[in-house]
Amino acid sequence: LERWQPDLFQALVLYKGELNKEQKKSLEAFDRSEGKNMANLELVMVDLDDSPPPELLTLLEQQQETSLPRILLMPPPFKGAAEPLWSGALGDKAALATFNNIVDSPVRRKVVKRLLAGDSAVWLCIESGDKKLDDPAFELLEKQLKKLQKEMKLPEQDPKDLEDPSSQVRFEKLPVHIAFSSIRVSRSDPLEKGLISQLMRTEDDLLEESGKPMIFPVFGRGRALWAYIGAGINEDNLAEAAQFLIGPCSCEIKNQNPGSDLLLAADWEGSLE
Repeated sequence: LERWQPDLFQALVLYKGELNKEQKKSLEAFDRSEGKNMANLELVMVDLDDSPPPELLTLLEQQQETSLPRILLMPPPFKGAAEPLWSGALGDKAALATFNNIVDSPVRRKVVKRLLAGDSAVWLCIESGDKKLDDPAFELLEKQLKKLQKEMKLPEQDPKDLEDPSSQVRFEKLPVHIAFSSIRVSRSDPLEKGLISQLMRTEDDLLEESGKPMIFPVFGRGRALWAYIGAGINEDNLAEAAQFLIGPCSCEIKNQNPGSDLLLAADWEGSLE
């Protein structure tokens, strides 16, 4: 939790020439770099009169609305995704409300709260909409998590961490135990559309499996592990994921580890101090 900085999503602010006073004021509401609504998101100003990358112009042309100034919410750059999570006009109150919903939601706030309280992982169960499939999947998940929480043991702490004074202090402020919890999420919940859209992008072809329940373990600073889908939601697979989550990891090389960071509102550094 304390080592891996979450990847930064980008809100590309597209404009021409210069923003006027009213537009600059509107832009402040989209800034999540600090304060109680801090998120792993950075604003990137892009003047289209200043020789922008051709691919960015192509991306703008692909949007249903192309009026300026406009904000394109993009996944972390090195993910290689060319499609924005959202696009909206600067100064549009409805657009700001949608943007806020994509950045933050009740379920993500619960996830952050639980991870900061010491949960090893929070397992999100995304419903298919069919109770005959969803209920057994969620029941199996809860039963298996309780079993794993009792049976699994924490790995020994890395001696390097014990020798690092700054790391010791921060470790002492985090509960050190195995704790798993789960949250059931409806695909039809309007407040969670932003979260579900992100989760469906963590792997190729997940949208094609939308008729099945899915489980995503979320750990660290809001990093979603791979998805378990339909028949893949079984005791063996859940145990394998749990073992990975509490086992040793290559903490110094985050991007060589599986998973995708979620966009969410949290002051991780402030909470760990």
